[in-house]
Amino acid sequence: MNLKKLWVYLVILLVIAGFLAATRFFWPQAPGEEKNPLLFPLSSAALEEVQWKRGEEIIRIKKGKGWEIVTPLALAADTPVLEGILQGLTGLRPQRAITEPIQNLSEFGLDSPALIISFQAQGKGEEIRIGAKNAVGNAYYVKTSRSPSLFLVDSFQIKELDRDLFALRSKKIFSFASEQVHGFEISSDGKVFFLEKGSKGWTSKEKPNLALAKEKVASFLSDLLVTQAKGFAEPGEEAPDWGFKKPRLQIRLLGGEQEKKEETLILGAGTAEKGLPTRSPIHREILFLDPGFIKKIPQGPEVWEEKNEPAPARKGP
Repeated sequence: MNLKKLWVYLVILLVIAGFLAATRFFWPQAPGEEKNPLLFPLSSAALEEVQWKRGEEIIRIKKGKGWEIVTPLALAADTPVLEGILQGLTGLRPQRAITEPIQNLSEFGLDSPALIISFQAQGKGEEIRIGAKNAVGNAYYVKTSRSPSLFLVDSFQIKELDRDLFALRSKKIFSFASEQVHGFEISSDGKVFFLEKGSKGWTSKEKPNLALAKEKVASFLSDLLVTQAKGFAEPGEEAPDWGFKKPRLQIRLLGGEQEKKEETLILGAGTAEKGLPTRSPIHREILFLDPGFIKKIPQGPEVWEEKNEPAPARKGP
């Protein structure tokens, strides 16, 4: 591009910028007028309680020391999932607003909405009623407690908010973070081994002279502690063929910071359609793990042995 053409483009850009500045000066926006304003101008940190209502089903979560499900069961919430929902809730922007008077809400599926999300922030209650999809199918009709208008909100935004109990509850199998674990024991097929973490790294109780690679042990613990349940049994449900009388595997973790504690995961000897039946130390109900979980558990500490790489072959004479 030569210099003359570059100057022409710069002049055109300056003219466009000047025109936009002039239109804002001579025709400013009315107070409160904004393109796609937030439905609820607040931060997720201000939220104190959220409730989902689908017909007779109600799920309610409340903020204490952390977020907890209080209805229909007392359960820990899945923090990453919940954080995404709260950010989506406080960042809702409509495609457009329908300000004309609405005579019949049933035309928009809002006379008896399939989903009502209500929440409290700083002691004040708000509500979102989610109705039917528009004719194109890419947005939902939405009505809020603070406006007489109807709004069209993108389907992907509503999908982010519309979560069931399984999505909302914590699916972790242990409560520990990996840096809190200072020992663990694995019992499988009649074999038991124990590893302890000291100032120089991990050592095997049964084979104290076995050099263990701390990176390998840390990787195993990290994978173990991010493992999540793929399903839950009903409260009190336990089938005889799930095999808890003679478990195939037990994993006991020792850890904690101020207060020392231990947690034991028990894997049943049977199988179920939903996955591997498992008792977790942090859930009352039996949960189900992916069938591939059992393959990740070693039979002994040798799998983490520190092996010296052979020296590279010398080149040349």
